[in-house]
This record gives sequence, structure tokens and C-alpha cells, in this order.
Amino acid sequence: MLWGMLLAVAGGLLGYKSKFPGGAMIFSMLAVGIFNAFTGLVRFPDQFTVIGQALSGAFIGIGLNRDMLKSVRRLFGAAVLVAVCMQMAGIAIGFMVHISTGLPLTTSFLSSAPGGMADMTLISLEMGADAAKIAVLHSFRVFVVLPIVPPLFKLIDKYVRVRSKAILPAADSGDAQPAVKEAQAVSARPAGKALILKNLQTVLIAVASGIAGNLTGMPAGTIIFSMAAVAVCQISGNGNRVYLSKNVRIATQMLVGALVGQTVNSEEILSMGNLITVGLLMIGSYLATNILLGFLLHALCKLDLTTALFATAPVGVADMALIASDIGGNGPQVAILQVVRLSSVVIFYPQIISMLSGN
Repeated sequence: MLWGMLLAVAGGLLGYKSKFPGGAMIFSMLAVGIFNAFTGLVRFPDQFTVIGQALSGAFIGIGLNRDMLKSVRRLFGAAVLVAVCMQMAGIAIGFMVHISTGLPLTTSFLSSAPGGMADMTLISLEMGADAAKIAVLHSFRVFVVLPIVPPLFKLIDKYVRVRSKAILPAADSGDAQPAVKEAQAVSARPAGKALILKNLQTVLIAVASGIAGNLTGMPAGTIIFSMAAVAVCQISGNGNRVYLSKNVRIATQMLVGALVGQTVNSEEILSMGNLITVGLLMIGSYLATNILLGFLLHALCKLDLTTALFATAPVGVADMALIASDIGGNGPQVAILQVVRLSSVVIFYPQIISMLSGN
């Protein structure tokens, strides 16, 4: 276990310095996974998985505050459409992956899930799916989609504007209040001892509620209960009591990467080359879904097209919100709808695939 922890930290720090999205998790996974494939020496206690799931849920919960709920009410129709359609797409793509590759249903569904890489990977550990393959496919999606989406969506929006010969209606400024600067909006940064105490308090709330969720036996119960407990602290007006610093986020990513890395063996590495075709199939399917759903949001919910497209992109929340703002979209609306996507996937998706796969 000691070697695993050292490799996770070393790989995670290298990944963080690389600036690659989710780098701390991906490089930690690679470092531990390669070492374990050759030695088989890395094995973490099951309690580490519960802690990782609890912290992952906490980061989602911190983003669900009163102001965001007010904004969600104004975007209720769009939020429901995004949550339902993205999960339906994930299930459909999962079936397609299962039929075309023979991967187990649970692994196929979680690989195609429209959720966060860390969340889906942790849930896969709990549900007995192939966590390594799921992490690789989600990493591949981020790596390929992130550089493609901004120029593609800008081109689509420009083409539609030229075709219509009119400027599309701008987003209602009322929906943008208050602005959401990041996907996981957090309380004002404390300092000194207050910083340590708030981090510790939030971690304790997350872990305690996560353990309770784990005991229920519900699929993804650890993440759901942790997310709900931290969110309640934010929404109830006690948002100043919860805070997770950037260092805790990096450490959580390292832990998740290490947990996935311990599942890797030599057979897993040899089979990874077969995932390229699967990854391309998933990416093409999700981009098509993304564009169709974006036009649907634009037509039915009166969002401007740039905002609608970025709100349904299956990649990072903060990345999409910031890029959308840079090219004329409504960043706050993008962030709100992306957080709705992530939260709904964590709550409902595991229950759906548990029923469909018979687990």
C-alpha cells in the first residue's frame, strides 16, 4: 500500500503540473496501474474507496447553493430536458457499446455515462464494473472532445446566424444572476486556522454521510448521501461552514486514480488498444447528441444557440462555462445546466443501470 500511495502522489503531482483536465487523477492511475500490472503489489483497503466516493460527492454538493437553485427554477424546463435527454443518450450509447464490443452491460453503461470521470469511475468500483476501462474511455472523451468543441460550436453558431440573416436572441440577463464562476462554486475562501477547520469539517460531514449512504446498499449511495449532506449545508444558509480547498481536490483526484490503478493487471493493459474504436464510437455519438439537444434547447427553451450547445457538452463544467463566456455565450447558464447534468447522473443513472443490468 505504501508504494501505491507514493506512486499516486508522484504521478498526481506530475499530472497536476501538466495542466491536462483531470491530470492528477489520470497520471496517478497510470503510475499505480503500470506498477501494479508488473508487480501486483498494490492493494488499498475498501475504506479508501468509501472516502474517495464521499469526497467526490462533496465537491458536487458544494456547487448546489441557494443562488443556483433560484437560477435552476428559472431554467427548470431546460434543466429537466438536459437531465433526461443526456441520461437517455448515455443508456442508448451504452447498449450500442455492449452490442458492438461485447463489454459487460454495467461497464458499457458507465463508460458512456454523461457524468464526471471521477464519479463514474468510483461508482464502477462499487458496482463491480471494469474501472480501468471506464477511466480510460472517459479520459479519451475529455482528451478528444475538449479541443474540438469550442471551434466546432463557434462555427455552427456562425453558420446558423448567417443562414437566418439575423442575430439570435441573447440570453435573458435575469437568468445569469448571480454569475457562477466555476462548476463547483464554493464559499468565500477562509484563511489560516479557519481554512484548516473548514476543510476538516467538510471532510467529516462528507465521510460520515457517505458511510451512512454506503450502509444503505443503494447503488452510488456513498456519493449521493455525501453530495446531499454537503448541499444541505449550502442551501440551508450554512454555506459558510463548508469549504474544500484546491489541495483537497487534487488529493481526491490522486486517491481516485490510485483506486483505479490498483485494478489494472497485465491483461488489462494488453486489451486497452481495443478501446480506441469504442472511444471514437462514443465520442461521435455524444457529439451528435450534444448538437441535436443544443438545437432543441435553443428552439424550446429560448436559450441562445452557443449557450445551449455548451450546456449539453459532455466535458468539464468549468471549462465549458468559461469558454462559452469567451465566445459570446451565457457562462452562468452553462454552468448551472452542466451542474444539473452531473448531479442528476450521480443520483439517477446508477439506479437505472442497476435495473437494466440486473445487478
